[in-house]
Amino acid sequence: MNIYNSFTKKELELLNKAGVSIEDKEYISSDLNHFAVQVVDYIMSQSSKNGAISKATQEYGRILDILERE
Repeated sequence: MNIYNSFTKKELELLNKAGVSIEDKEYISSDLNHFAVQVVDYIMSQSSKNGAISKATQEYGRILDILERE
């Protein structure tokens, strides 16, 4: 499935920040699962002391919904 157009420009930038590069091509479900794990790992790598995990969870919430839905 091609999920590139499911994301906004800002969401694609957030994905890149998390080390995930989404291209305009077809992906299989295992690719999407891998991307979701990378995003979760990125979120969990943020500092819990200054609220960065909470902020990242909010920023990446819709992205994870899309990756897990497809």
